[in-house]
Amino acid sequence: MQIGKINFGETNKDIKFVSDTDWLKHKNDKEKNPWEMQDKLMEISSQSRPEIYELNNSSILYVALILEEVSELLLGIEKVLEETYDIPDALYDIVRSARSLNHDHSLELRDELKLAKPFEVQLTKDEAIEIADATTDIAVVNCGFAISSGIDGNACYQEVASSNLSKANPETGVIDKDGSGKWIKGSNYFEPCLERVLYD
Repeated sequence: MQIGKINFGETNKDIKFVSDTDWLKHKNDKEKNPWEMQDKLMEISSQSRPEIYELNNSSILYVALILEEVSELLLGIEKVLEETYDIPDALYDIVRSARSLNHDHSLELRDELKLAKPFEVQLTKDEAIEIADATTDIAVVNCGFAISSGIDGNACYQEVASSNLSKANPETGVIDKDGSGKWIKGSNYFEPCLERVLYD
């Protein structure tokens, strides 16, 4: 992994980047497919993984989580833009407004899900294609954002997903839950360390 310099106006920032040869070295047997890691996490935490194309309480909860994570991303951007004096005020205001809206909508969705009865709505062919297109685009755009910001998103994902999987009870291989449904971290749990991923 090499450190590069990118010039942002008068500020130089160190970033990590992966060259073509670094990428080949970086790929190894320990690296897992992100979709397989998420599927495993959903399996050991008893989340819905239907065999047919459908929307259900779990998939709508993930929409709320997407909105929450977008809100956190926008908060990070907002903090950076606060310190940047040569950007238009409107850009900062739009980021701040979008962050607030995403956060509010995430909370509203979760509140409504708590009141909703369990549901499963089978998707038509056209609905499945439209939703598949959108969720794929979200993944592509998220990768693009990380890369365009100099962040090794794959390494960060491996760290966070491995941490999530470490929440499993080592004796049963599943994630235990308390009475409210909150996950109980297993004895092998470790916190993700993105600082180590980005700067070591």
